Amino acid sequence: MKNKFSYFLEEKEKLSFFTFPKLRNIDSIVYGFTTKNWTKKALIENFNLKNFSIISLKQIHSDKFHLFKEVPGEILVGDALITTIPKILLTIKTADCLPILIFDKEAKVVSAIHVGWKGVIRKFTKKVVLEIVDSLDIKPSLLFALLGPCICSKCYEVGEDVKEILEKEWDSFSDLLIPSRKEGKYQLDLRKANTIQLKEMGFKQENIFNIKLCTKCNPKLFFSHRRKPINKDRMISFIGLEK
Repeated sequence: MKNKFSYFLEEKEKLSFFTFPKLRNIDSIVYGFTTKNWTKKALIENFNLKNFSIISLKQIHSDKFHLFKEVPGEILVGDALITTIPKILLTIKTADCLPILIFDKEAKVVSAIHVGWKGVIRKFTKKVVLEIVDSLDIKPSLLFALLGPCICSKCYEVGEDVKEILEKEWDSFSDLLIPSRKEGKYQLDLRKANTIQLKEMGFKQENIFNIKLCTKCNPKLFFSHRRKPINKDRMISFIGLEK
């Protein structure tokens, strides 16, 4: 499926996933955003990843991330992964939150980030990028960011508590929140909040790619916590260095 946002919905063995055609000439990374019903086993089989180590997180809606230069020997807790090691596949799971995959043009680093409203409040994406830039001496202008499917602002309501924190932490908070029809509720734009952070860190506009689909509005493609809270299933977003 091709569209005006320049992403493709592709299929392998009746399982679909999203990629960006403009990045097909970059063969130094493997990446994708899955739809429903994928497993780690399906990832390995469909993308020929048997020689990759699969790294995942116990996600806790925090501002904790992990930069590692050797395969971790324990389960990692937090909401973002960064590595410089080839043949490591970073994975995160989402069902309304925003998945962000980052890599640099010279294939020295990859990162996977999980962001919800708690991550927006903490400006988590900015913190992860700052770590990449400072620790690895990489220019932000060489970084690419791939923003996957997430809940849209019309479907994502937050309360006064979130609004009060955003007022303190964000100069441009009014750009992220729209008053809802429900009293004391506001519609939060996850995608916009994280795009702002990327641009503030020095990402070029042309290096920011988006899949502007709402997880709640597209039940055939995505799981959604807001649509069905009792469902614990998640989509998988993944990225790794090939060599």
